[in-house]
Amino acid sequence: MSEQEFNTSGLQPWGGLKPPPAGRRPDVRILGVPMDRGSVYRPGAAKAPAALRKLSAIFAPVSEHAELFDTVTVQDDGDLTLVDGDMGANVDAVAAAIESTPAGTLPIVLGGDHTTVSPTLVAQQRRLNGRLSILYIDAHPDLNDSSRHSRWSNGCALRRGLELGQIDPRKVMLLGCRDYDWDEVEFIRNRQ
Repeated sequence: MSEQEFNTSGLQPWGGLKPPPAGRRPDVRILGVPMDRGSVYRPGAAKAPAALRKLSAIFAPVSEHAELFDTVTVQDDGDLTLVDGDMGANVDAVAAAIESTPAGTLPIVLGGDHTTVSPTLVAQQRRLNGRLSILYIDAHPDLNDSSRHSRWSNGCALRRGLELGQIDPRKVMLLGCRDYDWDEVEFIRNRQ
């Protein structure tokens, strides 16, 4: 991706939204998780956080309802440093980083592959004191116990997050799913 391709020269990331004044919490905290070790077919998602930051510069802080939201503050804490291995080797550290987001601040996690779901759910469940409900929008429910010989592939991301975060599967609404593995069907049927 070249700078000319998106014409971001001279523009600031996140539509020019500013960081909070010193000593104040941000409205939004951004963390990148540049991982694609859980991808099965097309790796490359590890480059997404950097690409999203770059693309964010071309958008103005105006909602689809023509409302200006230029007073929203954004703190971009960059990309997390990951250790070698899959998300299983990184899940605790990633969850802890997300969980450290101040109360009242919205954490936005830039993946990376689907396995970023697992530590995000763990962190949010902790931040919300066990009151997390989930709307999961995906073509696949990602509820396999193991997929492609791994418990940390994209196809297992939601299931690992539910287990590790001790989240009741009945608090999950799946939307847009069109392709299930039999393991996922059984998981869903056994927990209704």
